Amino acid sequence: MRLFVSAWSLRDTIQKNRLTLPLLLAFVQELRFSELGGQRPPVIMRVISEVGSEWLGTCVDFGNFPRDENRYTGINLLLERAVHVQAKTLRFNSKGEESSIDYQRCMQLLNDHSYNGTLAVEYEGPQDGLHG
Repeated sequence: MRLFVSAWSLRDTIQKNRLTLPLLLAFVQELRFSELGGQRPPVIMRVISEVGSEWLGTCVDFGNFPRDENRYTGINLLLERAVHVQAKTLRFNSKGEESSIDYQRCMQLLNDHSYNGTLAVEYEGPQDGLHG
């Protein structure tokens, strides 16, 4: 189940997660915060830390970072508690390589954190998925 910080204030997010976590765990095996909506990785990590549950983790999406946020610093931070990674693709060059995200660097970060969970590849570019 994915959770988002942006719906409430930070204090409310922490309190609500502390209260609801025991109930949610009766139905799901893990909960993960996503940076979708532009939440900053340090804020997500603070919520996880202050809620204090081993069942909370992160969903790291290579393509969901605010423009002024360093993507690779954020990925590195979120990988500390990653339970799922989305390898978003946006644009490709003439060689068929993703041109807006440094995937070699992202894969190195996954290796640095010994990440061995799910890696979902997702295309979210301007063209349809077959020709993008």
